[in-house]
Amino acid sequence: MPNPFFHRGPVRDPTYFFGRTQESAYLADLLRGGQSAAINGPRRIGKTSLLHCLMHPTMAAAHGLDPRTTHWVYLDGGALD
Repeated sequence: MPNPFFHRGPVRDPTYFFGRTQESAYLADLLRGGQSAAINGPRRIGKTSLLHCLMHPTMAAAHGLDPRTTHWVYLDGGALD
């Protein structure tokens, strides 16, 4: 079966986001506990996709993140060059 994915920017639809269950759960645990979190790593490893998918209403609810108390901030460090 051919790979259906190609570079088109971050994955925003949770239907196409998979393989990061442990990372999503860990990040949600931190946020539910009132902690701040930063995600960094090499380019194109899925950092932005992880954030977009975790802040999707269905994913956030599945991880117990209340939209009334969880605030999302996305800073693109690539723009700082």
